[in-house]
Order: sequence, then structure tokens, then C-alpha cells
Amino acid sequence: MNLSLWNFSLVLICIGLICLAGGLALSWLNRTRQPLDGVTTARVVDLVLREDGEQNGIYRNRYHAVLEYYVNGLLYKKELESGSYPSRYHVSQNVPICYDPSDPERFRVIPQDRYGPWSALLYTLGVILVVAGVFLLIRFAHRY
Repeated sequence: MNLSLWNFSLVLICIGLICLAGGLALSWLNRTRQPLDGVTTARVVDLVLREDGEQNGIYRNRYHAVLEYYVNGLLYKKELESGSYPSRYHVSQNVPICYDPSDPERFRVIPQDRYGPWSALLYTLGVILVVAGVFLLIRFAHRY
């Protein structure tokens, strides 16, 4: 095996390991975006249209979702502080939330997994590059 092919296989393995590490980092980053300890599923029971103030002489109406969820057998019903128009939620939709176990009325909607596709892409690319690098290393190692 000539030296350039040996070096190329090592470069492939190194880049593959970097991609795998990037995929792990994005997965970890997504898990840390859940700021509160308790996790449950809430259900949207109502959409309330509110006037969220005036901007440049235009009044903004937004739909605020009313969520109900159970914690330790107790039912909590809370309205989201943030609204949108059109509403990003619909009645009877299940929404994953996290809450503070010491104060279950304090909750947050768990954000969508923004990094999932990138994490999967980096994992896949990393595995392909490592396998290709190891294949080149093994296939042509006896010639060096």
C-alpha cells in the first residue's frame, strides 16, 4: 500500500470520528434544552383569542392555547403565555411539556427537536467514513 492511500484511510477515519462526535454533541444539546425535571403530555383543550397590544398602530390578535395536564393525579389547566396567529396548536392536540416537580403549575412546552436530522446525518456520515477508512486500511495493509 502506498503512503498516500494509508494517509487517506487515516484521514477518513479521523473525519468519521469527528462526525460521530458532532452527532453525539447535537444529541446532548437537544437533551439539555429541557430545563425542568418532570415530563408529561398535556392536551390542548381550548384556544383563546387575545389582543396582544399595539405595534405601529396595528393591534395584534393571537391565539393562546389552554393546556390541561395531570401531575400526581391532580389536574392542572393553564394558558400558554405566548400566542400565535394562526395558532400553532389545535384543540385535542397532545403537547409534550416539562414541569417543576415542586411547583407543577410552572411548566414549559418542550421545544421540537431541531437537531435531530443533523445529528442523524452526522452519525450516518461518521459511520460511513469510519467503515470506508477501516476497509481501505485492512484491504491494502498487506501491501505496505
